[in-house]
Amino acid sequence: MIKRGSQDMPETLTFALLEQIDAEVEKLKKEIDALNKLKREMLVF
Repeated sequence: MIKRGSQDMPETLTFALLEQIDAEVEKLKKEIDALNKLKREMLVF
């Protein structure tokens, strides 16, 4: 496990893989934002 702020990167972790993970995280953030917006709209009385 990589500790936050650690500069040590496992040899198996490549920059291409990091970019792929970052892209997936961005997609998930957008989905979460959409769900939160929907939740706010549904919970307005």
